[in-house]
Order: sequence, then C-alpha cells, then structure tokens
Amino acid sequence: MEEQKQEKAKKVGKYNPKTVKAITDALKEGNTRRTAFRLVGIGESTFYDWLVEHPEFKLAVEEAEARKVTAYHKKYLNKCAPQQREKQWRSQGIALTYN
Repeated sequence: MEEQKQEKAKKVGKYNPKTVKAITDALKEGNTRRTAFRLVGIGESTFYDWLVEHPEFKLAVEEAEARKVTAYHKKYLNKCAPQQREKQWRSQGIALTYN
C-alpha cells in the first residue's frame, strides 16, 4: 500500500509533455488556471514555478488562454443576427484590447 502511494506521488507534479497538454487542453475548454492545474494533480505553486522555469510552458498556457477567448467570441457571434455580427465583433475586440 505504501509503495502505491509513493509511486503515485512520483507521477504527480512531474513536468512532461503529457501534463502540459492536459493543462492546455483544459484551458482551451474554458477552464481557469486553478481548475486546470487541479485536474492534473499539481499545486498552485508548482504551476507558477513551471511558468517561470519553462518558457515554452508559459507560451503554451498563454496561447491556450487566447484560444479560449477566441472560441468564446466565435460562439457568441454565431448567436448574433448577421447584420449585428460585424458591430458586435468590433465592440468585443475593443474590449479585449483594453483588458
């Protein structure tokens, strides 16, 4: 039983492509950073340490979050009447620019 716990502890918190993909996939689906790192079983400090220690991870997280915003706006625009889409997109783009 103790060996199983130790083996599980070794798997959690390891920086690897599989963990990075799981985090970025969760972010792309619209989850928060906190939810994403909890889904893969790492702590908040580990997540933010990885952002500092691994520039490629930081870039992947930022890209995943940007895609989340894009996906949200595309979904929103599809619900708008065609004549309002251009106007809505511009107003949403301005809001994103200033955030």
